[in-house]
Amino acid sequence: MKLAWILLTGACPAWAQSAVDWNGQKSEILTHYRDLIRIDTRAGKETKAVEYLRKVLEGDGIPTSTFALDSVRAER
Repeated sequence: MKLAWILLTGACPAWAQSAVDWNGQKSEILTHYRDLIRIDTRAGKETKAVEYLRKVLEGDGIPTSTFALDSVRAER
């Protein structure tokens, strides 16, 4: 059984990670929140927020994809 657990945690490293310390993340979360609400996304400028989020996520090694019918109005 011990070998099965080692193989399982090795195959699924996300399960092996410790819990997130949300209190320790408050400063970074607040910084991103403030940055996002300062971005002008009115009148078809949604892509500015998408570009900000892409930069943050990819900076942390999280791959992203953006889909849009109109290049200035990407929503995710």
